Amino acid sequence: MDLLERVAPLCVYTITHSERLRYFYNLGGVGELTEGKRWVRAEALLKASRLFSMRFLVVFAAAEDTERLIYYATLDSIRLFEFDADSHARTDYSFSSLTPFRSPGPLKTSLINEATSKSVPPNFDRPYLICQTPSSLLPRTSPTSPHQAHSRRLR
Repeated sequence: MDLLERVAPLCVYTITHSERLRYFYNLGGVGELTEGKRWVRAEALLKASRLFSMRFLVVFAAAEDTERLIYYATLDSIRLFEFDADSHARTDYSFSSLTPFRSPGPLKTSLINEATSKSVPPNFDRPYLICQTPSSLLPRTSPTSPHQAHSRRLR
């Protein structure tokens, strides 16, 4: 990721099996997944980030071991479904520019929950949370840049 690109100050944290992510990475870093929860807030944040021409990121931990973040990507689309054929709500989402974090990836506990402004607890194992975008993924700009002003409005 170009460190001068505009990136939204919030992101989605989710979990997916590492082998699925490796598969998408080997296919060029694009993919589509389904989650059994409606990502309503994420959909609104994705729309808002587009208004400001910002990338909205999704960060992944491995479902089999959620201790560390393993990949991040640009969230491209979110489709919400109230009920599928089995009467379950769900979200289909697509992403691109899937990139592995340098090993070892950041700890999941380094993420800050947007709602509470606290670190994500080590035992958090749910597959959806809105968090502050890790500072390592934000562009390196001066604090008075126009990007910072737009970032504050998205929060």
